[in-house]
Amino acid sequence: MIHYRSRDFAFSHSAGLVGALLICFFFRGDGILVGSGAALALLEAAMLALLLVRPPARHYRLHFSLLVRGVIPAALCFSLLLTALKLPQYLFFVSLFWVMCAYIFNTLIFRARFLYAFLGVYLVGSLAVAFTVGGYSGFLAIATVFVTIIAVFLLWYHYTHVLRYERELEEKRLEVERATFYDRVTGLPNRHLFLDRLEVAVNQGRRQGRAFAVLVVDLDGFTRHQEELPDGARALVRAIGERMREAVRVSDTVACIGLDSFALLTGEGATSEQASRFGEKVLHLFDRPFPLGFGERVVSATIGISLFPGDSQEAAELLRRAEETVHRAKALERGRYLLFDHAVDTALREKRRMEEDLALAVPRGELFLQYQPKCDGEGRLVSHESLVRWRHPARGVVPPLSFISVLEESNLILDAGRWILAEAARQNRAWNGAGHPDLGVAVNLSPRQLLDPNLLSDVQRVLRESGLAGGNLELEITESMIVKDIDRTQEVLEALHALGIRISVDDFGTGYSSLVRLLELPVDVIKIDKSFVDKVPMHDHAKAVVRLIIGMAKHMGRKTVAEGVETREQLAFLVDEGCSLFQGYYFSRPLDAAVFGTRLGGRLPVAGP
Repeated sequence: MIHYRSRDFAFSHSAGLVGALLICFFFRGDGILVGSGAALALLEAAMLALLLVRPPARHYRLHFSLLVRGVIPAALCFSLLLTALKLPQYLFFVSLFWVMCAYIFNTLIFRARFLYAFLGVYLVGSLAVAFTVGGYSGFLAIATVFVTIIAVFLLWYHYTHVLRYERELEEKRLEVERATFYDRVTGLPNRHLFLDRLEVAVNQGRRQGRAFAVLVVDLDGFTRHQEELPDGARALVRAIGERMREAVRVSDTVACIGLDSFALLTGEGATSEQASRFGEKVLHLFDRPFPLGFGERVVSATIGISLFPGDSQEAAELLRRAEETVHRAKALERGRYLLFDHAVDTALREKRRMEEDLALAVPRGELFLQYQPKCDGEGRLVSHESLVRWRHPARGVVPPLSFISVLEESNLILDAGRWILAEAARQNRAWNGAGHPDLGVAVNLSPRQLLDPNLLSDVQRVLRESGLAGGNLELEITESMIVKDIDRTQEVLEALHALGIRISVDDFGTGYSSLVRLLELPVDVIKIDKSFVDKVPMHDHAKAVVRLIIGMAKHMGRKTVAEGVETREQLAFLVDEGCSLFQGYYFSRPLDAAVFGTRLGGRLPVAGP
């Protein structure tokens, strides 16, 4: 369809006005033509005035309707009158010419059924007038009647078939638009349309200085509702959407942006205080059960809120920050609202940047290992623990506390853990082959690694490729890892133990392990947590706990390793209590492989007081 612009309206009405005035001037002796021309001129002038009062850019339908139902029919009737009075012998052909022009004009621009019907009546009427005033006879009369029948048939066919086909296409287009921009379950705008409206609100806010809020409402425990209501989950989401739509203003936007999440765009939350009140208002919508036709359902929700312009001046960023805030709110406490916090967002951004950098750390060779010795009471090096370090090309050596947790919280720990295990085994095998066959190495396992179904095959591959004996490898797990899934843990540890690998429990005493179940696990070493070692021998409570752990380990036939030994008094107490091995700055800090190699075969120099 051709777009009819404001200047096109102005040109056509101006031309019509000039034409009507010229006819009035040239046929000023004919009262009928002058009166009709004057009426047409007034109509065109009125349309020109309307362009200024109600421009087509904002009132498109009004101008189109007046053209189709007023101006064009009036002009055609005026041309019929003019021709009948001045050129009656050409009346029909002039009428046919104008009908063809109007038909083409209507097909390209208006697509109006009224105009098609009018053209058919107009053509038949012009034929009747032509026979009345023109005196057609013979072949010409038959030809004009035949042409009229064909023209009317074409107009009727276009009116009934082509327009119906176009109407069906329009309905299909609307269906595609609904599927693209509206949620099928709730009928609410979806994420795409919400972002479009949010973009419009942002642009208006920048120009007019308006503030508004974006709320993301996430349903709590929706998976449970899906399992319990397999056929009613859609009805539940639909009922929630209807209640939210009824509760907000007409100018606000409610959208369904996910299976169990909604978004609201509202001007009621222009400030933090207003946004908080609005968040409470939305939460109160979930106080009452939702009717489902076959019963009622109680649902709770958590809300994340971001504000324009304070939190962001970009549409996508506003929505993203509201979504991140709702996830953060869920982690703290469900059934609440939470405003976006720039400090928390900065920490999350830093975490994401670190994740991106860590993803490249292994392939770029930025990770390296340091080794902290484990010694006996005389300071003789017995084994060591491998500790991962990260040398970033821009940040330098990153402290372990800054990136270890990021590794463990993401799937990156699996790739990094495989590399750590392989590198520690390779290095220790090199030391075994250099005259230290009894030297063992301990490698920490993360919770994700312990639950990884490929762990056993990865360990077998590392032992096979490095040539390290299973007895020279020790895998450390934390006490908290045991209690998460003790049956799965026992199965994995027994498979590893069958390869000759030793298992140690790290940070013992800080968790809630069942001693009965711990006796059933194939554990070889129990490590006493540094938090207890730090307090001995000054605190009686810490001394009692350490004695208990060492005594229990002896009774179970397990060795003990004390972590974080830093003073002579700590070492003396632990030796007296019968602890097996010691690890800490009193003996040595973690060492690079080259430095560690020079310390093999003798006592380590004492580093502590």
